[in-house]
Amino acid sequence: MLRRPDILIPQAAADLILATSYLAILSGLIWFRRRRPDLVRDHRLLALLIGCFLALSAAARLVDAISIWRPVPGMLVLSKAAAALAFAAIIVAMVPLLPNLVRLPSARQLHEANERLRREVAAHESTLLELETARRDLESRVAERTKDLGLVTARFKTALRGSKVYVSSQDRNLRYLAITEPMLGLGIGEIVGRTDEEVLPAEGREEIIALKRRALDSGLPSDGEVGIGQGPTALWYDFHVEPLLDAAGAVVGVTCAAVDITERRRGEDHLRLLLRELTHRSKNLLAVIQAMARQTARHAGSIEAFLDRFGARLQALATSHDLLIQESWHGVSLDGLVRSQLGSYLDRTGSQVLIVGDGVLLKPDVAQSLGLALHELSSNAEKFGALSVPNGRVSIAWRRVAQSDGEGVELLWAESGGPSVGPPARRGFGTLVIEGNLPRSLDARVDLAFAAQGVRCRILIPASRLSPPREGGTRAI
Repeated sequence: MLRRPDILIPQAAADLILATSYLAILSGLIWFRRRRPDLVRDHRLLALLIGCFLALSAAARLVDAISIWRPVPGMLVLSKAAAALAFAAIIVAMVPLLPNLVRLPSARQLHEANERLRREVAAHESTLLELETARRDLESRVAERTKDLGLVTARFKTALRGSKVYVSSQDRNLRYLAITEPMLGLGIGEIVGRTDEEVLPAEGREEIIALKRRALDSGLPSDGEVGIGQGPTALWYDFHVEPLLDAAGAVVGVTCAAVDITERRRGEDHLRLLLRELTHRSKNLLAVIQAMARQTARHAGSIEAFLDRFGARLQALATSHDLLIQESWHGVSLDGLVRSQLGSYLDRTGSQVLIVGDGVLLKPDVAQSLGLALHELSSNAEKFGALSVPNGRVSIAWRRVAQSDGEGVELLWAESGGPSVGPPARRGFGTLVIEGNLPRSLDARVDLAFAAQGVRCRILIPASRLSPPREGGTRAI
């Protein structure tokens, strides 16, 4: 075969161009492979086989171009045979990888998938926005409910703070879970977490625990009044116990409301004491009235005189009892007793009566006898003594004096400026009251004298018949 340059040069140029094209494609494939490290194993293997195919194709073309200028016997045949075998091996290796290559999405499919993803992302963003709006609304409602609950709780605590009502909750072991106010001198922190055995005093503890156990065992409310402590310092509570239920209706503890009724119980005890005292005093008073009626009738010359004297003496007793009722039977002021019995004489213009003395509080049983004695003295002075004439004067003075049993009171009745007085021809009811009844009922010493210048009466009241001053003291004269 003739080696014509006009034929060989284009052929060699074509081979070189093809070889360069294969190498350029191989370079692009290598660039793509480096930019896509995330390719799966089959795709990486397919890229490798295609790269080998391109490299072998470029090498075959280079050998063809070289053989045109410098032919080597057998080299062209050998290179083509080797390239054919290599191509066959590459094709055999590529065949199993082709289905995966076919399954690669197209640009249209990728675009549609991207659009679907965009729509899903938009939907998720819309859902997130709705969820965020719902979250804000829920938080606003929770904040509002929390504020309302706080206001209700504050009002509840304010209402309980001055009501002496204690509300608590306990579990089945009667361990305190909560309590509204400090109780029994213990703070809330000292009560919560502890049991009744650890908190309550021994006196009353078992009764309270029994009330709560009854509610736990029966599932029904339980009520009772229980005293805690003993003696005058004992505290009384009215307990109302309700079982505490869970969502399933099972009893998991108790809720207890305890109302401090100590003042009410003390008031009831005081009322019972007053009723007993009233019954006793009523019997004594009836006995006094009966004796007073007999003695008045004995010394009265007529029915009219009896009614007059007996009515005045009853009024004197009633006046003393009015003072006792005003002071709730705690005692009677000596100043008040004297002024009540001589009130009609104190109201006169240019009073003939002078009252001088410190604040003294008499026991209730003194008021009746001493008041009646003062009435008899004033009645006698009005009829026969200093109060029977305009210039007469009566002085009632008292002072504290030391005695064997303590500090007693000495009361002095002194008349002056009245008619001349002498001992009575006979001893009447007034004399019996002053010299007989007064020393016996008061354990008092009484000295009654009918001096010419006026009646003198000295009454020494022992300390045992005086009451201690009330808070704030008594009025001094």
